[in-house]
Amino acid sequence: MAVLLPWRKPGLICQGTPIGMVSRDASLRVWGALCHGKAVKGAWTVAQRKRHISHLELLAAFLALEHFQLVLMGTVQTVSFLSPIF
Repeated sequence: MAVLLPWRKPGLICQGTPIGMVSRDASLRVWGALCHGKAVKGAWTVAQRKRHISHLELLAAFLALEHFQLVLMGTVQTVSFLSPIF
């Protein structure tokens, strides 16, 4: 797992004070997210629905960040997880 070692460096991910929050949630059927008052949502494919809920929670976070990337570019954000994912 040497490939993951760089991720353990302090400050690698958070290099500043968060100025906002991306809230997201997922179920086994759909996902959704909010960022600065704007919403995005989607439904999982049949193949995605077979994945573990923790995988879907992380995927929902990724999809939210991907969707809002133009708004978030150059900022530090907090991504909230309403429940433990592991």
